[in-house]
Amino acid sequence: LESARVIELETMTPDELAERAKARYAKIRSEAMAFQNKFEALSAEERTDPKHEGDLTMYTEEALKQREALRDHPDVLHLLFKWWNSAKTYMDKDKSLSLDKDEYAAFYA
Repeated sequence: LESARVIELETMTPDELAERAKARYAKIRSEAMAFQNKFEALSAEERTDPKHEGDLTMYTEEALKQREALRDHPDVLHLLFKWWNSAKTYMDKDKSLSLDKDEYAAFYA
């Protein structure tokens, strides 16, 4: 998985990478704005619920570009690959190559 992702990124032109990042940025920004609109419709009491927290300053173009650069960084990909291998070994009890709800919940227990 890690190697395939790196190869895919290495074969993309700078324009393709920029277009990919632009599309992802637009989607994330749109979702953030939709959340902000929902938040504004909440009562004062509902806004204090931690599940409704959010900070649009984390969705500026600069912040998204920083996260985009990290998303495809070889060191990040390598560490995610190592994490997934550990998760498969120690948490994927049924060896399905995915974490079901109970396995996922156990991770956060």
